[in-house]
Amino acid sequence: MKKRLRKLSIPQLIALGFASTILLGSILLMLPISSNSGQMTSFTNALFTATSAVCVTGQTVLNTAEHWSYFGKSVILILIEVGGLGFMTLIVMLFIFMGKKLNLRQRRIVADVVN
Repeated sequence: MKKRLRKLSIPQLIALGFASTILLGSILLMLPISSNSGQMTSFTNALFTATSAVCVTGQTVLNTAEHWSYFGKSVILILIEVGGLGFMTLIVMLFIFMGKKLNLRQRRIVADVVN
């Protein structure tokens, strides 16, 4: 698996990171705990909401105040923060807190994301 990730170009890694973040957010928003009614939200509605949150567009299909529970609203808020700050920025902060250093490839990825 690591060999496959190393073969990916920097834009492919960035796209994979965004897609992974959106997919994880969609799965969390589909859970019954995320809605006020206690029922699962459809995948398309959860996917659209997660994508909109990560891309910080603010478009919604469902009324956020009525449909989502506190857990669902928290997931949306975290996705907005990750999209606004950038997931690579958060990964770099995690590396710094853990006391690890970035290698040259990781620094290039971060530089490309920031640009």
